[in-house]
Amino acid sequence: FFHDAATTENYTRSIVGSVRCVQETGINAEYMGNFKIKEMKGITLGRLEILSWVNEVCETDYPKIELCSDGIAYCQIIDAIHFNSIPLAKLNFTAKFEDENLRNLKLLDDCFKKLAINKVVPATKLAKAKFQDNMEFLQWLYGYAVKTAPNIAQNYEGYKRRIEAYCKQKGIKDLSHHVVSMSSHLIPNKAQLKRVNAEDEGNSKEGREFQAQEQQIENLEEPPEEPEHPENNELNNQRMK
Repeated sequence: FFHDAATTENYTRSIVGSVRCVQETGINAEYMGNFKIKEMKGITLGRLEILSWVNEVCETDYPKIELCSDGIAYCQIIDAIHFNSIPLAKLNFTAKFEDENLRNLKLLDDCFKKLAINKVVPATKLAKAKFQDNMEFLQWLYGYAVKTAPNIAQNYEGYKRRIEAYCKQKGIKDLSHHVVSMSSHLIPNKAQLKRVNAEDEGNSKEGREFQAQEQQIENLEEPPEEPEHPENNELNNQRMK
């Protein structure tokens, strides 16, 4: 059924060889098929799984794959694997346009070249915020992380690293007097924060900075109080009478 006899013969031999292997070892075809599926699942993750992994490692709150086009998560995952290999302070933490994304991704590409990582960063494609391009790159990055540093999610303090880079970028020494300006998905849910020991939290500079940041998050979450209008008070008094 192939166009040439040689291809047909080779295909037939491969089938016969597989059948003999199954017969000699006693392994049935269904088991072999299930094993291959499980093996594939071990090196790839679904959309929600890989997004959860990114948010766990980086202490972020990315709601969808496409937003990884800002390059922050990619850079921080590499920073987690190869600590201090990428200048996080040069990143734009509010990037949302293609040209801004591209500048962040250029830093990632430069880092890959410096570390001699055998992978081309498709910066132009990633910056366009297309799902497929970013999903494929995340799958590769996940596989690289698992092989190179499987415990990065336990050892890396992603939010702290962003705050340190932000303060260095802006020349801030005391965060309590500043409002941090970052994309919303880079401010993690408070329950995700890896904090210093509670006893030392208020005594160290790091602890005070985290407390100041938490207070800023709480202020953002609380809706502003509506000012009272005199005419409303008069109307309420008339109704009471």
